[in-house]
Amino acid sequence: MLLSKENPNESNTNEKVIVSCSSLIELKRVNLIVEILKNTTSKIKWVHFGDGPLLSSVKEKTKELGNNISVEFKGYVSHDQILKYYKENRIDLFMNVSELEGIPVSIMEAISFGIPVTGCNICGVPEIVTKETGFLWDVNFDVKAAANELENYFQSTEQRKQDLRTSAKNYWAKHFDADKNYKSFIKDCLLN
Repeated sequence: MLLSKENPNESNTNEKVIVSCSSLIELKRVNLIVEILKNTTSKIKWVHFGDGPLLSSVKEKTKELGNNISVEFKGYVSHDQILKYYKENRIDLFMNVSELEGIPVSIMEAISFGIPVTGCNICGVPEIVTKETGFLWDVNFDVKAAANELENYFQSTEQRKQDLRTSAKNYWAKHFDADKNYKSFIKDCLLN
């Protein structure tokens, strides 16, 4: 898996960009992203990669969003195109609110680009969504509290946001960089 070794572009606008990437099925609870965004006041662009049987109902739900939110549904996009998007675009936050995950590759990919992430405290998610990488929420989180946490982050200093980006990138390099981990595995487990 080829992942970025560089930080995403810096912000030149007040609009915050949130990305999500998943199938549009009940388990992924993408409708909760809409509920969170309904409770925000920041100018936000939400980009979602993926499709599925709930696409039309999630699109319909986005009609409830305020004028501060714009939405772009990319549909099914190849893996390479998603990584290219991450590399070439400024993304302020990657959101995952699924109720069941292992250790999500989508979150690993996001932090590899220095993108802070959200996830729910289930299965292996806490191994990757930490205070060093973003915001870990209870599986039954309150959407207003989640929205407040995002607003506080968006309104924090540029230094705090850059520190979280750097921390996320460093966390990926330490724990999930395949080049490093494969070599370490071979050395520690196979050659000893």
